[in-house]
Amino acid sequence: MNNSRDRNDVTGKVIRIISKAQLIINIGKASGLNIGDQISILGIAEDIFDIDTTEKLGSFTFVKDILEVIDVQGNYSVLAKIDKYSIDPFGLNNDDDEEVPYIDLSIDFKDIKPLKSNEDKIIRLGDQVKLLS
Repeated sequence: MNNSRDRNDVTGKVIRIISKAQLIINIGKASGLNIGDQISILGIAEDIFDIDTTEKLGSFTFVKDILEVIDVQGNYSVLAKIDKYSIDPFGLNNDDDEEVPYIDLSIDFKDIKPLKSNEDKIIRLGDQVKLLS
């Protein structure tokens, strides 16, 4: 890959789950992947439509997990979740995993239509993947 824009467009799929800790995706060196690259495993919750035209605007996606490339070959890579320990005895570390409190909007509650559950964090064959820049 010659520039960062190209790397942002790198997508593929989970093609094999080889253990409870590792899986294979169908993108590798030929797509610019390197050991240590982070890959997001994506899920699709549902299609989103324009309220006036009913035109499909796209699909709402969510991140199931973020994995790291641990082995890269020409057209595939092996991914795993790397357990990174953080020792913070004084509580000074701002934990990014903490839930962010949201402020309620002024809305008409009857217009709320929750997205289908995006709590399905199970990684499956065929799940989409994307290189994180």
